Amino acid sequence: MKTMRKMVEHKPPPIPSGDNQSLIIDHTNKFTVVENWLFDRGDLGAGDKLIYIVLKSWANCERIWPSHKTIARKASVSVATVKRTLTCLMAKRLLVVESGKGNGGCNVYHLCGPGGEKGIPRGVAHRELPPLAHPELPGSSQRATSNTSIKRQDTTTTVVVFDNIKHLVRGTPFQRADEQSLRRFTAKYGCNNVFDSLDMLIATYRQTEKPINNPVAILASGLSKGVIPPLGYVPYHVRAENERKAKEAAELRQRADAAKRKAEEEAFNEKIERFDALPNPEQEKWLQRAFAELSPVLRGSKKAIRCMAIELCSRGL
Repeated sequence: MKTMRKMVEHKPPPIPSGDNQSLIIDHTNKFTVVENWLFDRGDLGAGDKLIYIVLKSWANCERIWPSHKTIARKASVSVATVKRTLTCLMAKRLLVVESGKGNGGCNVYHLCGPGGEKGIPRGVAHRELPPLAHPELPGSSQRATSNTSIKRQDTTTTVVVFDNIKHLVRGTPFQRADEQSLRRFTAKYGCNNVFDSLDMLIATYRQTEKPINNPVAILASGLSKGVIPPLGYVPYHVRAENERKAKEAAELRQRADAAKRKAEEEAFNEKIERFDALPNPEQEKWLQRAFAELSPVLRGSKKAIRCMAIELCSRGL
């Protein structure tokens, strides 16, 4: 008798619980496909590529919302490294983050391929990020060649002074930050960096509508750890440039309308001069014809009759 071999059913490993990302993962996929363009990106370090691959391991899920702790555990790095790397990926337009849009208020991540990349897996959104203020932003989870990091990188194109910061926070919850603290931050991090961090924080809290109890502590944390731009964030200098262009376009339209009105007025004045140069019998003929052309409501207005007569005369009707 032949020995019957018992078929053993291999069960997928249990999903760890306790994190907000305890979502249904398709464990039948034993691998994560990574396109070659990611390895060819010379501006990405090993840590950047690893975090991108870790996020892509959730690509078969409907939405991606792992916590920083879970990403750090899967990538075998620290939470601080994860935060720095996510900021770098966003700056390089490879990641879009929806703040607090996931389960339990977690961030939702959308991976982006290179420009024009096709065939992005299900669950990975391909979106266009706002333009970068600089073509390259140094600083990531890798060891950079310089000591400049993203949180120290200024994104404004003009020199910012302290009065610009006071004007920026006016009318926002961050106006409660005392001037002494703001001056201390500008002395340590620079006016441009404080201005950019405040601008991103203001945009973030406007989207989430969360109360700000201690603006000084929030700003201090953002300056020390770096601020992740919110979804759809447009840098201040881009917004200012757009406003300037819109204002110039409005002024051009106003000048064009004024020139058009002036030309129409001059043309009508010429018609009046030609009409007034006519003999009285000729003028009377045109006035009678204008009276017949007008509606009964306007026949009692001498000005309306005269204007109609001038117009009929200019057209030779």
